[in-house]
Amino acid sequence: MNQDYYPEHHSKYNPAERCWRILEKYCNGAKLTDGQTMLGWAKSLTRKGVHPVVELSHTVCAKGVTVAKDGMQAVESRLERSRF
Repeated sequence: MNQDYYPEHHSKYNPAERCWRILEKYCNGAKLTDGQTMLGWAKSLTRKGVHPVVELSHTVCAKGVTVAKDGMQAVESRLERSRF
Protein backbone atom coordinates (compact mmCIF):
# COMPACT_ATOMS: atom_id res chain seq x y z
CA MET A 1 0.00 0.00 0.00
CA ASN A 2 1.28 3.46 -0.89
CA GLN A 3 2.15 5.30 2.33
CA ASP A 4 1.63 8.71 0.66
CA TYR A 5 -2.05 8.21 -0.15
CA TYR A 6 -4.63 9.87 2.07
CA PRO A 7 -8.33 10.12 1.23
CA GLU A 8 -9.53 13.64 0.46
CA HIS A 9 -11.42 13.89 3.78
CA HIS A 10 -8.35 12.86 5.85
CA SER A 11 -7.41 15.14 8.78
CA LYS A 12 -4.08 15.84 7.03
CA TYR A 13 -5.99 18.16 4.69
CA ASN A 14 -8.06 19.89 7.37
CA PRO A 15 -6.51 23.29 8.28
CA ALA A 16 -7.89 23.14 11.83
CA GLU A 17 -6.33 19.70 12.38
CA ARG A 18 -2.97 20.91 11.05
CA CYS A 19 -3.08 23.87 13.42
CA TRP A 20 -4.01 21.62 16.35
CA ARG A 21 -1.11 19.26 15.52
CA ILE A 22 1.33 22.21 15.62
CA LEU A 23 -0.14 23.42 18.92
CA GLU A 24 0.22 19.93 20.43
CA LYS A 25 3.90 19.79 19.47
CA TYR A 26 4.45 23.34 20.74
CA CYS A 27 2.88 22.60 24.13
CA ASN A 28 5.23 19.64 24.51
CA GLY A 29 2.96 17.62 26.76
CA ALA A 30 1.65 20.50 28.90
CA LYS A 31 -1.86 19.77 30.14
CA LEU A 32 -4.42 21.96 28.45
CA THR A 33 -6.91 21.61 31.27
CA ASP A 34 -9.18 24.50 30.42
CA GLY A 35 -10.02 26.95 27.68
CA GLN A 36 -7.95 29.81 29.09
CA THR A 37 -4.81 27.66 29.29
CA MET A 38 -5.33 26.47 25.73
CA LEU A 39 -5.92 30.01 24.45
CA GLY A 40 -2.79 31.23 26.25
CA TRP A 41 -0.65 28.62 24.51
CA ALA A 42 -2.28 29.31 21.14
CA LYS A 43 -1.76 33.08 21.49
CA SER A 44 1.93 32.58 22.25
CA LEU A 45 2.59 30.80 18.93
CA THR A 46 4.43 32.82 16.31
CA ARG A 47 5.16 32.41 12.63
CA LYS A 48 7.67 34.78 11.10
CA GLY A 49 7.32 36.93 14.22
CA VAL A 50 3.55 37.27 13.93
CA HIS A 51 1.16 36.02 16.63
CA PRO A 52 -2.20 34.55 15.60
CA VAL A 53 -5.51 36.15 16.43
CA VAL A 54 -7.09 33.71 18.88
CA GLU A 55 -10.60 33.90 20.27
CA LEU A 56 -12.83 31.35 21.97
CA SER A 57 -16.02 30.90 20.04
CA HIS A 58 -19.19 29.68 21.70
CA THR A 59 -21.06 29.57 18.39
CA VAL A 60 -22.36 26.20 17.33
CA CYS A 61 -21.82 25.71 13.61
CA ALA A 62 -24.59 24.24 11.50
CA LYS A 63 -23.83 20.92 9.86
CA GLY A 64 -23.46 20.78 6.11
CA VAL A 65 -22.21 24.36 5.71
CA THR A 66 -19.51 24.60 3.04
CA VAL A 67 -17.30 27.30 1.60
CA ALA A 68 -17.83 28.19 -2.05
CA LYS A 69 -14.91 27.42 -4.40
CA ASP A 70 -14.09 31.10 -4.98
CA GLY A 71 -14.09 31.71 -1.22
CA MET A 72 -11.78 28.75 -0.62
CA GLN A 73 -9.46 29.91 -3.42
CA ALA A 74 -9.15 33.28 -1.66
CA VAL A 75 -8.09 31.49 1.54
CA GLU A 76 -5.73 29.10 -0.23
CA SER A 77 -4.04 31.95 -2.10
CA ARG A 78 -2.70 33.18 1.27
CA LEU A 79 -1.28 29.78 2.28
CA GLU A 80 2.32 28.74 1.82
CA ARG A 81 2.48 25.02 1.06
CA SER A 82 5.36 22.91 2.31
CA ARG A 83 6.72 20.38 -0.13
CA PHE A 84 6.34 17.85 2.69
